[in-house]
Amino acid sequence: MRKSWRYAAIAAVAAASLALSACGDQKESGGAEKPTTTAPSGGTAQSSTPPASSAATPNAEALVKANCISCHGDTLDGKGSEKKNLTKVGSRLSKEQIVTQITNGGGGMGAFKDKLKADEIEAIAVWLAAKK
Repeated sequence: MRKSWRYAAIAAVAAASLALSACGDQKESGGAEKPTTTAPSGGTAQSSTPPASSAATPNAEALVKANCISCHGDTLDGKGSEKKNLTKVGSRLSKEQIVTQITNGGGGMGAFKDKLKADEIEAIAVWLAAKK
């Protein structure tokens, strides 16, 4: 009897850990990568990151992968939920509506205003609004 109680307790803790980790995998900074340098045969180091002008614009696809796929799925199909399906979200919501949804959450979605910067939310909204 005592062993079955232990197994049940271990299973409950494992299930709770999996559930919490699936929904809590949202990075605050958007998961920016550190620049790396390589020295080509010419002897001068070159950065593998894009120039500063394009670095100022957040990479929406990378932000979505870092913050959204745990609930919306790897392909943004909503994991079987039509409400969470983002594959054609631009045909349902405007960019402004998407910004509001990401910022404030609602309808089962958590708010990201404290997890993402305004320009990151904007970049994600532009990217998602194009999905029609």
